Amino acid sequence: MLTSNLMPRPWSPATPYTGTPADVRAAFVVEIRKGLPVAAVCGAPGWPRKPTIRAWRRNEPNFDAAVTGAQAAGRHDIEVQVLAEIVECERTQGRAAARVLLYTRHRQLASSHAAYFAGGAWSLPAEKLLGIKPQI
Repeated sequence: MLTSNLMPRPWSPATPYTGTPADVRAAFVVEIRKGLPVAAVCGAPGWPRKPTIRAWRRNEPNFDAAVTGAQAAGRHDIEVQVLAEIVECERTQGRAAARVLLYTRHRQLASSHAAYFAGGAWSLPAEKLLGIKPQI
């Protein structure tokens, strides 16, 4: 079966995570800080599923705050990387190529991080630099 990060994964039974809940929570925050969506981490083998993470966030304000902060930092890092890529593309290949790249990256991020990057919630400085508005 072909799968990609754009296709939903086939259902699989939960895999038990190893380590203490505190260790798993700390490792989870590290993964989220890398810019990975919660669904991607929870869908990987050896990680708690989304209902467990939701319960931990609801019952432990410190964990919720850590995850929220890690999500914001991860998104910021993605934005900075994309901006650098677009600016370099404009410098080396011109404005038209940079516009195509911006549209492409926006579509990719909107599909992989829909809760944040889709629906116009995302605004890169590159849009102002290039005088464009991304269209999904």
